[in-house]
Amino acid sequence: MKKKRDKKKIIHSVSRWVLIILIGSVVMNGLIFGGVYINQCSKLKKEAKYLKMPGQNYSIDGCSMHIYETGDKQAEKTLLFMHGTMATDSAVALRPLFDELKEDYHILYIDRMGNGYSDVSGQPRDVETMLSQTRRLLEAAGCEGPYVLVPYYSAGLEALYWYQQYPEEVEAVVGIDMLYPARYQAYADNWDISGVQKLYYQFCKIGGQRFVKAAYPGNDYGLYTEEEMKTRNALINRSCYTKDMYNEDFSMYENAKTIGLDYFPETLPMLQIISNKAMEPYLSTDAELKAQIMAAQEQDASLDVAGMYNKDIIQYLSGFENVTSLEIAGPTKLYEYCPDKVAVEIRNFLSK
Repeated sequence: MKKKRDKKKIIHSVSRWVLIILIGSVVMNGLIFGGVYINQCSKLKKEAKYLKMPGQNYSIDGCSMHIYETGDKQAEKTLLFMHGTMATDSAVALRPLFDELKEDYHILYIDRMGNGYSDVSGQPRDVETMLSQTRRLLEAAGCEGPYVLVPYYSAGLEALYWYQQYPEEVEAVVGIDMLYPARYQAYADNWDISGVQKLYYQFCKIGGQRFVKAAYPGNDYGLYTEEEMKTRNALINRSCYTKDMYNEDFSMYENAKTIGLDYFPETLPMLQIISNKAMEPYLSTDAELKAQIMAAQEQDASLDVAGMYNKDIIQYLSGFENVTSLEIAGPTKLYEYCPDKVAVEIRNFLSK
């Protein structure tokens, strides 16, 4: 009987300590997360001074939506820049490219809901809703097409859907690392980003990104002023990864299906600008990537990493006579590295 009582005491003691540790862990995590959130709220108030809106906001579906206009309003062509997901600072990040183009073109830029200077709507991010909001915002701002759409990354889906539904409003498309429906064919209804992305949304909601250096842009090429960098950081701190961004990522595959996984325009004039990190002169600025490539080439001297980098994309685009595709050495956001080269290619394409 004594052994049984001693065993029960040990089990009770262990259980009590486990419970104490669990409670302590919950309390500690609560204090940490609470402290991070309080820090976020406090700093957002201080950073509000950097968030002077460059354009105008209009009420769309009960939320405020931002549009920025620059360049020559009397120009023959209007370029409408469309940002991708997780590019909440694009209104500022695109400024060097705008400067290169504004003398020759009328330029428009829109922050989709949940990005930049637009409100977080919490509304569905299906491609129909996003395009409807974009078109109504342009109407509210008194802008008229046809437009040369300039989508970056995931905005390519909205651009193609736009042309599919309202071809008379789209004069041409200039894609910068633009995604298109065929890129999603491999997912075959298995698109599920709910786990990691949901955690990231909660992480950013309390301001966790403030402790992750990679969440913020650099100014390695000296294109931005100190004030602009403070504004970009403030935008990221306020809306690094919002509910609308999560909803858009979650809807990406369905949006591609809505357009058609095998759909690609065959008559619309298109320029596809594709970044290539493995090309010089950019490669020499990325020591880590260059070391990896050199190590791989030591194993196989015939390995052409730069040629393989975008091989599948270029091969796919080569099947369309209406598409001009070219690679430019640089990171994914080419406008942060060589806006002058991007502008030259856009100007050359539109002058033909």
